[in-house]
Amino acid sequence: MIPRYEPPFSFLDLLNSTLRSPDIDTLEHVFQERLQVPHAVLAPSGRAGICWALKAASRPGGTVVAPAYTSPVVHEAILEAGASMRLLDCQPGSFLVAEKKYASPPSEVSAVILCELFGHTFDLPRIRSVLPSSVDLCIVDMTMTVPTPRLLERLADRDVAIVSFGIGKSMYAGWGGMLLTKNSLIAEELKKQRSIAQVHPGKRVAFLNGKTFLIAAIQSNRVVYSLATRSFETFQSIRGNKESSEAKMAPPGAVRSAEWWQSPPSLNRALIMSNIAKAETFQLIRRRNEKTYREAFLGMKDVTLPPPADGALSHFSILVSPSLRSPAQKALKRQGVGTWDHYPFPSYLDPALFPESFQTSRRILNLPIGNKVTTGQVQWIADRVKAFFSPDG
Repeated sequence: MIPRYEPPFSFLDLLNSTLRSPDIDTLEHVFQERLQVPHAVLAPSGRAGICWALKAASRPGGTVVAPAYTSPVVHEAILEAGASMRLLDCQPGSFLVAEKKYASPPSEVSAVILCELFGHTFDLPRIRSVLPSSVDLCIVDMTMTVPTPRLLERLADRDVAIVSFGIGKSMYAGWGGMLLTKNSLIAEELKKQRSIAQVHPGKRVAFLNGKTFLIAAIQSNRVVYSLATRSFETFQSIRGNKESSEAKMAPPGAVRSAEWWQSPPSLNRALIMSNIAKAETFQLIRRRNEKTYREAFLGMKDVTLPPPADGALSHFSILVSPSLRSPAQKALKRQGVGTWDHYPFPSYLDPALFPESFQTSRRILNLPIGNKVTTGQVQWIADRVKAFFSPDG
């Protein structure tokens, strides 16, 4: 089976990472040099990075504007930072909030979060030009793409970009995140947040690193991956806890996992270093696979293609009829194609208030596009999708 996402590193990279690892200062310096950005701060995860950035650079207790359609951990991070949320609906046929909706937030807004889902980007200068002067901080959630100097050029002085190394992300390395900014004062405040949160590694860290090994080992062999996936799904169905269950959000102040407080230890830092060294290759492969999908799906009536991307996509995300998505996923899985449906509509939101986000969450079908997927495999996947949605050609 072709996994819906695979670790970008090889199993050999993983073994080599157990032998040597950069310290945090060295890793941050490499990101600064490769991405041509003045400041990089290693964090436990993208969610922790959002929380730290809000605490470091926006007014306490202010209102944060964010998308309704995104990972629930984005909303969780806002509340954990002590802020309130004002959520925006995404635009039809897209995964992003329409840029014009950022033009008239209420005056108490202190920060905005721009979630560039699946690697689809915003025109940051245009959004920034319409934001009110009350906005202290713009967080650019780049967690799902491959970072490049060109993408980081878009940052202004009061911006913080976030790259994630969590599972399913283009730069997956077990866990972790990197905060990138041009502002030295914000960078220093982010490091202070890290020193407050940081504790000594414990059993949880060992467990997460073990999980990294297990995921990489399973997904390095697609036969083993297929067996493991089916076994996991059988186990989940017995428990009555489906993987696509409704998104839930822990209350602020709840007991947090290591992704909130523990910076990546040596194994994960080594994998992060390996990934950033290959970032240019990662981007080229993903851009090539996106182009192949677009050419293969040209003219299809029952599939809405995603908008063209400026950077590397984490998945090729198509929109289909809600009634056909689950049957399509089952049909593709039988033929050896892993798919995904980021993200379920959060149970704590009212669909009537965010109709486009609700519809997108029911229609989205994410197809594999990762670094280990070949052009031939992309064409093969596309042929299976076309055979399901347009059986008569």
